[in-house]
Formats: sequence, C-alpha cells, structure tokens
Amino acid sequence: MKLSATDYSLLRELHQNEKHKRNYVKITVLLMLHLGKSAEEIGLCLSIRAATVSNYEKKYEQLGLDSYLEDNYVAYQGKLTPEEQALVVQELSENLYQNTAQMVDFISERFGKKYTCQGVVPWLHRLGFSYKKTKLVFCQADLSQQVALVDRLNTLKARLESDSAELYFADALHPPHHTRSSYAWIPKGQEKEVPSVSGRQRLNCKGAINPSEVRDMELRFDTCINAQSTWLLYKQLAEKHSDKACIYVVCENARYYKNKQRQGMPCLYYKSSCRVAR
Repeated sequence: MKLSATDYSLLRELHQNEKHKRNYVKITVLLMLHLGKSAEEIGLCLSIRAATVSNYEKKYEQLGLDSYLEDNYVAYQGKLTPEEQALVVQELSENLYQNTAQMVDFISERFGKKYTCQGVVPWLHRLGFSYKKTKLVFCQADLSQQVALVDRLNTLKARLESDSAELYFADALHPPHHTRSSYAWIPKGQEKEVPSVSGRQRLNCKGAINPSEVRDMELRFDTCINAQSTWLLYKQLAEKHSDKACIYVVCENARYYKNKQRQGMPCLYYKSSCRVAR
C-alpha cells in the first residue's frame, strides 16, 4: 500500500505528536504499510494481530484518511448502570474501604453483581479513585483558634520593626540514637543486614528558627528538655539580639513553656506564644 504525499506528510506530523495509544497504533500501521512491511511484521512490532492490521488497511482504503482517523471507540464501563456507579462513587466518598475485597462485597450485596478484585481496580481508576494513604489530621484542631492565631501573628510581624523586636518559632526534637530498618531493593531469597545498636537512647534537641530568615536559627542539645533548657535557649536568643527590646517566641503548649522558673519571660499565651523580655 502506498500513501499519497499529502497523507504521508500529515501522518508523519501526527505520529510525532500523538499521545493516545490507540490512535498512535492506527497511524503507525499506515506508515509501516507504506514502507512495505507485512501485516505479520507490523503486528509483531505493535503487539496486535495481523488481522487487525488488515482491517486498518481496508478501513483506510474504503473511508479515506479523515474518517479513518476518527476514533469512535467506546470503552467498557463495567457491569453497573450509570445510576449504580453514582451510588458507588457516593459510598466511596463517604466511607473508607481499605481493600478491593471489601468493595467487591459491597457491590455484590448492594447490586447483586459479581466482580473480581482484579476487575475492580481499573474500574475504580476510571471512576476517579486512587489507592493511597489516608491523611492524619489533629482531631482536636479548632479552626477558629487557628485563624485567630494567624491574625495575631500577622499583626505581630507588622510591628516587629517599630517595637525593635525579633520573632522566632521554637520546638523540641527527640531523634532516636540508633539505626532504623527501612525498605530497599534486595535480591530475592537473601537478607541484607544493617548494623544497629540496641537500646532506646535518643538525642534531645531544642531549637528556634526565624520565619523571616530560615538560616537564622539557634540550637542546643541537653540531657532532657525542661524549663531550664528552655530558659537557656531563650538566653542564647537574648544574647544574640542584645540590640533588640524583646524577642517573641511562638511555641507549643508544653508545660515547661509555662513553668514558674521562666523568670523574666512574661507570657503572652494564645496556647502557643511567649515573650522573652529584658
């Protein structure tokens, strides 16, 4: 089969830009036929049957290029009606299903139709769902308090220069002092050993970071995190900014932030802020 110069030029351009697999195969078939390849060779290269190649050739000869390139293919939508599919979407949107077996049971009980676990997966993808981890959120979070805190911080940041002050965010970190096992690519039937010390020792790190300049931070390591270590961190901040009238520190609601030993640090608590006064 030989293509006209116009059709060949158009197909070459489409071949370079086509992203849909089905259309790409149809275009490639015509180009390979034009180059003198047999139906068997084309089928082997494109992983389709030789009969399919012959059908594409006949369709092109009968309908012409424009009609040949029209894709009237309708994908299989599954055993459920559109109304039943809408109910499945609603069910998955309102409730968690941890595996496909649970979904198969739901469809069977609700609609009396049988699916396999393997058959459900691509069908759920077509409905717009993906299998991924759930997102953990703090169940006691109060949106109104969060909004109020953001407003307060914005007001505070706006007056830092006029108040001759600095703003820091502080928190503690307790990384374990030993190696943890993780996933890796390992030959089948073999084990990969990683040396590790035993025990539950950990580091106790206390730090503060300037949100306006993330490279500006203060760190200290202590045997434990308590009111004394907190005071020492704040003392470091005060010595670092001896030219400032005060330093505002945004922190969590741990008890050592409210300990009476924090002399000279009157509290401005909105559940998470304090002030280092001079």
